[in-house]
Amino acid sequence: MQLTCLIPPAHEPITPDEVKRYLRLPDETQEKHIQGLIASARSYVEGTTGRALLKQQWQLKLTPPYPKASPLAKRETEHLKIHLPRPPLISIDSVKLKSQPINYTIEGDTIFLSSFCWEKEISVTYWAGYGNTKEDLPINLKMGTLIATRLFEFQEPVDLSLLSSFKVFHVV
Repeated sequence: MQLTCLIPPAHEPITPDEVKRYLRLPDETQEKHIQGLIASARSYVEGTTGRALLKQQWQLKLTPPYPKASPLAKRETEHLKIHLPRPPLISIDSVKLKSQPINYTIEGDTIFLSSFCWEKEISVTYWAGYGNTKEDLPINLKMGTLIATRLFEFQEPVDLSLLSSFKVFHVV
């Protein structure tokens, strides 16, 4: 299985001014440095929670043989069930078997394909995230991103327990 971010978010979940105020950085702090802190903090929060914060495009490629205990792909009697990583799902652009489009149904962050697709090369291109702007983001995820900037600026431990309810768990 291969997961690739095709299009990163167009915006960040926090602004340079918010970071300057929170970290009490001088106004003359380089914008490039702050943008780096923000990008690192967002990436850290996304990695910790397993979620996409703001709208971004992903591609999931499944190539046989699928792992027997895969948390993402499961064969059920009548269908193949694929849990898409980096929820929440916004929309699906394409689902292909090799390079041919195939039919699917969606339920939450899961797609269902015919069981015929099991052990075949499948590609799913989709959009995930809470929306286009920081206003679309739940406050705990936004605050977690702001708090995570401390980790990268001062290299000190931070308490990100406010993110625990957003962590994605896969039952194997």
